[in-house]
Amino acid sequence: MVIWLRGERSPLGLDQDVVRREALAQVLELDQGWQAIEQRGAALLAEARAQADALVAQAEARAAAIVADAERRVAGSTRLGYAAGRQQGLDAVHAQMQARARDDRAVLLAMRERLAEVVFRAVQRLLARAPHHGLYQRAAEMVSAELDQASFLTVTVHPGEAAQVRKLFNVAGLPLRPTIIEDAAAGEGACLCEWDYGVLDAGLPSQLAALRKSLRQALDAAAGQAHAPEPADGAAP
Repeated sequence: MVIWLRGERSPLGLDQDVVRREALAQVLELDQGWQAIEQRGAALLAEARAQADALVAQAEARAAAIVADAERRVAGSTRLGYAAGRQQGLDAVHAQMQARARDDRAVLLAMRERLAEVVFRAVQRLLARAPHHGLYQRAAEMVSAELDQASFLTVTVHPGEAAQVRKLFNVAGLPLRPTIIEDAAAGEGACLCEWDYGVLDAGLPSQLAALRKSLRQALDAAAGQAHAPEPADGAAP
């Protein structure tokens, strides 16, 4: 049985009914660190949104000023009778507005990159310090539902965590006894489960890799939208 510190969504849990004072103090300290990271991430996100709103407001103000200046140029050109001056003024307006828009998009993308890296590094540091028994407990629960017709199960982990994993999997009520493979190259927090017709990589490195991939995909999608071709002059909205 695992006792989650702040509900099942908490990244921290205890697999013991009786907890020593030193272990409890360590878990509470890790939980405080996790909450601090969540608060920091929320603050960074709020700051990024505020800066984005400010950039939009500045861009709108600059666009209004550019349009007003263009109107003055067009009016002056019209009074002087230079038809070419009107088109040149409009071309200058379009060029300036497009340049400003590109600059603002670049700033927003840089802010997103920074925020994504801060979130990833914070989660990485916290999970590196947190006990891994909750991770292995979840892996055992996920594998249990897939072993009805299996004839074998191997679990590859770091040697320093083999005893803990063996204990957790033995008490998980699996339909067969797993073979624990100790592999120093797997790294701490690794947990690779293999059976007759399936593989489950539930370890910490794979989860961090998935997190980084997800953040990268989100940034790439945002960058794709930012660099989408702009509509041609005179095109219908």
